Amino acid sequence: IINCNFKKDIRIKNCLIQYDNKTDVYFDKFLIKKNEKIAIVGPSGSGKSTLIDMILRLYDPKRGSVLIDNKNIKNFRLENYRSLFGLIPQEAQLYNDTVLNNIICGRKNINKNQVIKAAKLANAHNFIMKKKKKYNTIIGDRGVLLSGGEKQRIAIARALVDDPEIIIFDEATSSLDSKSEKDVQDAIEKVLNYKTALIVAHRFSTIKKATKIVVMNNHKIENIGNHNNLIKNSRTYRELYQLQFLK
Repeated sequence: IINCNFKKDIRIKNCLIQYDNKTDVYFDKFLIKKNEKIAIVGPSGSGKSTLIDMILRLYDPKRGSVLIDNKNIKNFRLENYRSLFGLIPQEAQLYNDTVLNNIICGRKNINKNQVIKAAKLANAHNFIMKKKKKYNTIIGDRGVLLSGGEKQRIAIARALVDDPEIIIFDEATSSLDSKSEKDVQDAIEKVLNYKTALIVAHRFSTIKKATKIVVMNNHKIENIGNHNNLIKNSRTYRELYQLQFLK
């Protein structure tokens, strides 16, 4: 068991995940290079979240392997390995506490300067400073005193505050209105400038900056490419695109 040090790439090789004892999800081969932005798209139930869960080691593959710099992720200390990742989920889990404590979220050795830096990257600092008690503002149970866009920007700050190597956006803008989505999208684009990122997305506005796009369908990877070649070569991608833009 060793500590993980991410220098070059993550490789997924012929992985089969089985859950519920009946559903198989197969990921053949693909590579995530350091600082790449990988978008993952596909219909509901196609295996997008399973891919993320496998990379986070919430599931281990029944066969095949996930490698970081040619070392199997099973050989890394789990807590150390997961510290590589910052996760921004579809719906932020927020607590009836201060903005500051929601961003720190129980982690030790995080100081106020780190919180402010993360909040600025997340486009959250300005709206926080407009509140009466600023970072000491209580946000209510599940963040009820914040708007949807404010909640997501707090979630992004939380994911960034300990400077993880890899950011995972899991449908981070799917439940927002257009104005809130733009605020969150601006924050995502700031983060994409300097991090390795995996972006699970329904909305195509979220994947414009992707280095490459992984198309999932029927519990497997159907195609990998950029927007232009997937429009030509992937029926699934074309249909998903047309559903949004040709209504």
